[in-house]
Amino acid sequence: MNYTFTDRWSYSDINGGSVGAVVDQTADIASAPCLATEGRLKRMSAIIETGYFRSVCIFRTPHNAGIRGDVFLQPFSAIVWYLFGALLLLIALLLYLVFYVEYKRMPRRRHLNYMPSLLTTILISLGAACSQSSALIPRSTGGRLAYFALFLISFIMYNYYTSVVVSSLLNSPVKSDIKTMQQLAESSLQVGLEPLSFTKSYLNVS
Repeated sequence: MNYTFTDRWSYSDINGGSVGAVVDQTADIASAPCLATEGRLKRMSAIIETGYFRSVCIFRTPHNAGIRGDVFLQPFSAIVWYLFGALLLLIALLLYLVFYVEYKRMPRRRHLNYMPSLLTTILISLGAACSQSSALIPRSTGGRLAYFALFLISFIMYNYYTSVVVSSLLNSPVKSDIKTMQQLAESSLQVGLEPLSFTKSYLNVS
């Protein structure tokens, strides 16, 4: 038994390749994923059907549907992030002044036993932005109002931020309306084809 290997199933409908070898009787049997056209069925018979062909377009996931590196900065514009950071620093400075006034002016039994540093109030402000509480609470009414305003602003920002991020990550990919080869060819997309023999034959005769 001899084997003959070809790089395609045929040049035309019944000439050349593995199909042409069976037609001109240089081969008794051929194995190739070729299309069962009318001209081929007049010259040969199919022993077994190994599959079927259909036009399928596979698209890369759109950029706006995948997980991007900037998805965690997307909910707010740059100016909003800057203003939010400046507001946190302003409230941190205000809390520092509140703790300072309480430590200097309030009776000893009502204020903290030590004076929190500016870095501590900055960490409190940043912790509030991340929905983290703090063990240091001002004792005066004005200080607690500033504390309440800090956590209220952080709560509103955090809820809007998380809702936008979650909706962006769970958003379904954009579906394309391209259904046929002609629509794909007429689109502005760059088309990539696998350089196989049945791909060339399918595009030529389909």
